[in-house]
Amino acid sequence: MSQLHKIVGNNDVLQPSKEQEETALEKSRAYWYHIASVAYAYLDHGLVPEFANPQHALHKIPRFPCRLKAQFVRPLGTTAIFALCSEASSTWRLIGNSDCEAVKKERTKPALVQIGTASTIPYSFCGKVFSHWIGMTAENATGPNYLGILAIDWCYILSAQLIEMQGSSAVMRYTDSLADCVGGRPSSSSEEAYYIDVGEVDARIARRWSAILAKREGWKAIVKDDPDDQFVALWSVSRICETLFLIKQRRASLSPAQTPLSSDEAFYALLEFARLHDLGSQVPIALTIAISFPRHRYYGTQVKLPPPRAHGGKTPFSTQAMSPMWSQPKQDLPYYMTLSCSPEVMISTLCGSFWQPDIPCNMVSQWLHPVLEEVLGDVPEGKCEEVIALIGAFAGQV
Repeated sequence: MSQLHKIVGNNDVLQPSKEQEETALEKSRAYWYHIASVAYAYLDHGLVPEFANPQHALHKIPRFPCRLKAQFVRPLGTTAIFALCSEASSTWRLIGNSDCEAVKKERTKPALVQIGTASTIPYSFCGKVFSHWIGMTAENATGPNYLGILAIDWCYILSAQLIEMQGSSAVMRYTDSLADCVGGRPSSSSEEAYYIDVGEVDARIARRWSAILAKREGWKAIVKDDPDDQFVALWSVSRICETLFLIKQRRASLSPAQTPLSSDEAFYALLEFARLHDLGSQVPIALTIAISFPRHRYYGTQVKLPPPRAHGGKTPFSTQAMSPMWSQPKQDLPYYMTLSCSPEVMISTLCGSFWQPDIPCNMVSQWLHPVLEEVLGDVPEGKCEEVIALIGAFAGQV
């Protein structure tokens, strides 16, 4: 770490000298160019497992509360779309000693918890970021890239979990939109279709996959349904691209309508799919994509997922048993839900990766200039977002 606070001899000086600014800029350059070189290496050789673990983002995030009351409707974010919210509070405690007597040791602030949204989140499979998944250092086999599909699967699981926690009138159901299923040996082929092998699954699981891969809305997770207002779970999505998915299943055809799988059932179906295709680190990474969806609703942006590719990712050679990397996220899901339903906290968490606590406020420009204006200048076209994501994954830890 550059330890820029040591550059300014007198911290009471509001404006550092020109010499101090130049020294700080050089130290920042040394730090960020080193970080960028590590990110480039990860693009070629994969991530260290520690940096692929989304649990680091949780820190002291509380569990998502059950059966929130006192619900009210209001616009939230930069769009005119209404959100269903409940009042809550956050408590901030000062850890360690502080020289500032004006700072309270503990402060409680009112907060809003999002429960639902009046509109689903649009997404498509036309993204280019991580269209070839780099994997982890131990994942050396070439396999499929199903990050986008897994992200939508996680959205289903998050939606089901919220419905179960809310109880009462909250309900989950399938829609009439579904992807077609074919047998293990399709009688006809289409170059424009993606055939997704879900293995030897029963009709209920096949029906869920048909909802996951459907155009527009494959399921409805209704949090509140009044005559004038309907609000769905924050992770409710609607596919706006015309990508054609055909589900390859090795059992009987699916039933036309069934009760949706619970969050636990859906999670284990996801794990079986991941084990079938040896997807490894794609499972937790897809969760981080899914919990970012409400942020897109908040800022009015569209989600662009990488399309599935049969040979588009690095995978482990085989997955014989359930990895702890896979099982832990489901146990922590109520914590991820809290983080996800607070877009401002989510943005703060992401941007915080580029900050260090000992950077003085009068050195912000010198600290951030190299990473924002310089180190990405030589990044190949289409790789800038990937390098930024990798830098955010480990900045401050190397």
